[in-house]
Amino acid sequence: MTGPPFSVPADEIERLYAPYGELKLLETSDILDERFRKIGLDGMLERVFQFIKH
Repeated sequence: MTGPPFSVPADEIERLYAPYGELKLLETSDILDERFRKIGLDGMLERVFQFIKH
């Protein structure tokens, strides 16, 4: 699916932010609803991170 919003893989978030502090995954939710199923998606995850600066 094209954006926006644009998907950012969790490993990229970790790579970008880990040098500056601690990342903690707080929650992961599957937020796929029917309108996205109709266009062929089979999953859509939303992740919430906490960032604690060094």
